[in-house]
Amino acid sequence: MTWWNPHDSELEVLAALVAAHVSFVVVGGAAMQLHGMERPRKDLDILVEATSPNATALKVALESLQPPVSVPFEVELGFSQERFRAGVPYRYTELLGHIDGVAYADAKADAHVVQTHGLIIPFLSKHHLVKTKRIRGNEQDLADISFLETV
Repeated sequence: MTWWNPHDSELEVLAALVAAHVSFVVVGGAAMQLHGMERPRKDLDILVEATSPNATALKVALESLQPPVSVPFEVELGFSQERFRAGVPYRYTELLGHIDGVAYADAKADAHVVQTHGLIIPFLSKHHLVKTKRIRGNEQDLADISFLETV
């Protein structure tokens, strides 16, 4: 059973990513909620594949939002650096080019793909959530690991 309740603006971003064929995986608190943990979260964390073609698709997705979102410089540069973090203004969304301990290809290959709210969305697997949270190791991450190891 899942407890994922996205904000309308988050769904708008996800729909734009899917429509533009952006390669991404939902990570963080939303992935925790999908795996059954009932806990609040402040935003929607999205790991995007840091490649030039994906940067082009991401630019299309962001510009399709109403009102259009200015494209983060990391995307404009075609992801010249894999490590980046960029917020999507007014949409409670954080775009990430990297998460600790998990390569994008591995995250995508092992993603838990679900159809929800009319979209097909890949979420980070339990295994990879534990791996990245173990590296980060803050108080919330440790609580998340304890939950994941019981489900």
